[in-house]
Amino acid sequence: MSRQKSVISDFFQHIACLFIVLCLSVSTGCSGSDPMLADVRGRVTDLGQPLAGVTLLFVPESGNGAPSEAVTNPNGEYVLDYANGEAGARMGKQTVLLTVTQPTGNESKPTTPAGYSKQIDVVAGENEFDFDLSEF
Repeated sequence: MSRQKSVISDFFQHIACLFIVLCLSVSTGCSGSDPMLADVRGRVTDLGQPLAGVTLLFVPESGNGAPSEAVTNPNGEYVLDYANGEAGARMGKQTVLLTVTQPTGNESKPTTPAGYSKQIDVVAGENEFDFDLSEF
């Protein structure tokens, strides 16, 4: 009888372990996505006019995690991508750096005005940050 109880006990222990592993797999997901990322999008303008080709870099102030980057489309719109290729940026305080490339007549040598930066806070969920360069 004790041998039968031991086999039954081992069986239920294995079932319990499998159940725990299954629950953890479901709760953490199988996609490998970073749970600290949030979607970030917006628009860059100058005096209300859309700016294409502006590079945005969101750098986490905590020093934890890589920056996120985007380049504006012809409508001045952007969607951030994290360093691992996923959409979004790390949640928390960020320094946003904007680089505007202006043609100099020789397309191979653009100029880059400096001084476009702001601090923002990326929160869970959807984030929309619009920047008008006239406000810098």
